[in-house]
Amino acid sequence: MLNRFFWVFVFFTISACAAPPPDNPHTPTPGEESPTPSIDEPGLTVEFQIEPKDHYGQARQWLDHLDASIKFLEQRVEDQTSTWLDHADIARAYLTRARLTADWQDYRKSQRALERSFELTSPPAGPLLTRLRFHGAVHLFDRMTEDLQALEQRPITGQNPLAMESARAELDLQRGRTEEAMRRLSELVEKQPSATLASRLANLEFKTGNHAAASELYERSRTLALTENDLTRAWVELQEGIFDLERGRLDDALKKFQRADAIFSGWYLIEEHIAEVYARQGHFDRAIDLYRDILSRVPAGEFYDALADTLEDAGRDDEVEAVRKLALAAFENDLNAFPEAAYAHALEHFLIHGSTHFALELAQKNLENRPTPDAHLKWVQALVINGRLEDAHREIVATLQSTWDSAELHVTATVVFELTDNDALAATHRARAEALWPDFIDEFDWLAPR
Repeated sequence: MLNRFFWVFVFFTISACAAPPPDNPHTPTPGEESPTPSIDEPGLTVEFQIEPKDHYGQARQWLDHLDASIKFLEQRVEDQTSTWLDHADIARAYLTRARLTADWQDYRKSQRALERSFELTSPPAGPLLTRLRFHGAVHLFDRMTEDLQALEQRPITGQNPLAMESARAELDLQRGRTEEAMRRLSELVEKQPSATLASRLANLEFKTGNHAAASELYERSRTLALTENDLTRAWVELQEGIFDLERGRLDDALKKFQRADAIFSGWYLIEEHIAEVYARQGHFDRAIDLYRDILSRVPAGEFYDALADTLEDAGRDDEVEAVRKLALAAFENDLNAFPEAAYAHALEHFLIHGSTHFALELAQKNLENRPTPDAHLKWVQALVINGRLEDAHREIVATLQSTWDSAELHVTATVVFELTDNDALAATHRARAEALWPDFIDEFDWLAPR
């Protein structure tokens, strides 16, 4: 049905009081080539229109305050001799703004401010922690490693051990070292507990099949969040809602998403999950209206695809093609500008709707950048649609040796084993998939050689 946009593990805490940044892109270095899908019609135009809307709520209030702060900071660096600290403040403000908007321009502006800040200082000074956050948000994990190494060279008074260990856990996760990531997070939760850290560990317990441990950690996270800001409180509710959603418990998920929205209204990241539940429950008109509202603020390819899927489910086939073209155009833009962060999102589109060859290319690049179990699954799926069944069989067997225990893993294994005539194994993994997320396998009718 709907493609999963929100991969919960890409978020990480860089300071004890900061909520995690969202999954977002980077600007290519000069001379760097980006993969570019082709759109059949040059200068693509479509009839489907989404009108911008005035939007109110707590997210808008936060943005208004941020915009006022940014205006003040930028005026200050224009009116007087600026220091690296001034530009670091601007970088942090734009990075916070980007969490609420998913606007690539905010990330570019944060990056430029970081570059200017480092131009005005010399090692070991400079906003290394902010740059570490930025590189994590845009999936430049090698550069995160470099930032950590630079931080480790500072005197202990210039370090932030909690932020650094949190970033190491994130790097472990993105490099496929799930058990090491969980070990680091467990130690952090015990030594310096926070709502965000507990929620991150809960996510990993869930994805590795430890649902009871995950439930306890989500409960602990909610308690810890009572003393934190509204954005963090909403984030915690959102995470627990995803825990319900990905077990097929739609009513429970919707209650948590609506609680999150009541705490921090107007944030697209919460609203898109509410829209997904509406669509899964068959409330297509509600879902369509909400997706259109979200797209008026965040014109992302994954939301266009979700809208197209919902229109299709609602029998409004005459509108689907135009929306699907908008999704393709959005993904093309993202891949041209921010390849590493766009790989996974764009891959969801091309696996189902695009070139099988290009899907394979994206899957390989995504896997090279972040060899997580989820990235291995997308690689297996790309192999399947390209008819490389022996390779897919070998890769799924290897992936099943990991600690991952997600519904998508077992659905993918079911399909691969059925296609390679391993009926007994297929039945085993079908049963596990159904136990984890009933009927989820029905959404994978596209997963076949074509």
